Amino acid sequence: MPLDFKSKHVSQLSYGGYIASGEEITAQEKDYSEIFTVTKDLSLNDVHVQMKIPCHGPMPWPDSDYKTSMKTYMDELGLVGEKLLKLVGLSQISLLAHSGEPPFFLRN
Repeated sequence: MPLDFKSKHVSQLSYGGYIASGEEITAQEKDYSEIFTVTKDLSLNDVHVQMKIPCHGPMPWPDSDYKTSMKTYMDELGLVGEKLLKLVGLSQISLLAHSGEPPFFLRN
């Protein structure tokens, strides 16, 4: 995609959208990767947006197909994350049940 198209898809509210090559600084050096940051897509009527809380606002999607694909992907990642959190919780309960004491060290 041309740079002028990409640069129109940046949100000053959510900080979502396109980050051009060279805009990011890593270890005091320019990072030459191109990034499209996806944040939670909130309408301008959302209470958090109305309160002007940083990083809350609409996503500047480049098109509806990309929006649909990314929202589906993020929903699936969310489900995986929830399952992992439940499994970690169960592992903590299991350790407590078998030893009678809470774990003092756990690496997941």
